[in-house]
Amino acid sequence: MLKDKVALVTGAAQGIGYAIAAEFAKQAANVVLADYNPKVNEVAEQLNAKSAGQITGLVMNVMDNDSIKNGLDQVINDFGHLDYVMNNAGGGVLKPFAELTDDDFDKTINLDLRGTFQCMRAEINVFLQQGYGSIVNTGALGSIYNPGGMGAYNAAKNGIMGMTQAAAVDYAEVDCKINPNAVRTKKISF
Repeated sequence: MLKDKVALVTGAAQGIGYAIAAEFAKQAANVVLADYNPKVNEVAEQLNAKSAGQITGLVMNVMDNDSIKNGLDQVINDFGHLDYVMNNAGGGVLKPFAELTDDDFDKTINLDLRGTFQCMRAEINVFLQQGYGSIVNTGALGSIYNPGGMGAYNAAKNGIMGMTQAAAVDYAEVDCKINPNAVRTKKISF
């Protein structure tokens, strides 16, 4: 049971993000469904009717630092803390490699890789202030199996894998920035 825990899921208005949010809700967590699509509020209301925890929607754009900061500030203001983040927002242009335009590539990299980077950076800063927290980033099967037409998408998802590993190493043994002498029972995890 995750009663009284707070989870934030990006890209949660549909698909995998919604399924992850629904599982957190099933475990009685308080869940914030974040998505750039305003329908996330309606989706959250529907899920809230079936949950033991509090479910809320949050319109947040993972490609906009101000939107991310405001979203995280709202979560902390509403719940007092944040325990788990599932960075799931993503998508991309799927075309054979030589047909990808610079714009196709940039859109995919910016949404998947840069969006995850911007979220992680802000989330890690929240967790450093709290002294704990856990981040999971969505990868893709295409990172190890490529069915074709996924050059930009796979580049982004492989980048997420490497970036997640780098952050995990950077913060594996970090002490809480507020009180470096504090004994922590929880750590930031990835």
